[in-house]
Amino acid sequence: MVKKCFIFFGLILFASTSFAIDTATQQASRRIFMLETALAPANPEAVATLWADAAKNRNGAVQYMLMCPDLQKANLSHLEALNWVTGVSSPWISGTKIISGKTNKNNSDFTVQYEFSLSSGVAGSVVDHIQVIPVDHKADSSQKFCISQFGYLSPVSKL
Repeated sequence: MVKKCFIFFGLILFASTSFAIDTATQQASRRIFMLETALAPANPEAVATLWADAAKNRNGAVQYMLMCPDLQKANLSHLEALNWVTGVSSPWISGTKIISGKTNKNNSDFTVQYEFSLSSGVAGSVVDHIQVIPVDHKADSSQKFCISQFGYLSPVSKL
């Protein structure tokens, strides 16, 4: 009888712990969704600017937020392996500039220029091309627009 009670209470403890973990996970997911919604750029140009700023700040979480769902899926494990930090400490992105953008009904294409620095001075620049599209209204997304194409999570890798 004692053994049956021990097993019974063990199952109850496991179930309640599992429920608490599920609830905590759901709360964390909801919190992240709400933060992403608050940060959501209102137009394609703002998406390009935020993407460039996130690359400069090495913030893979913001870059992930801006990606379309298929790119999120393709890049998730890589970003997790990087601990959500893209880029390196040297050289670093010292400046960004959106140098061109073309918008039509279905998408917006932007050229982003990244300027690099080293402790010894300027290290050069690299350009990347990104494409921004409206998010499918059926998608479970916190965003109105997403990046459907990009060259580099960290343009430093081009150097």
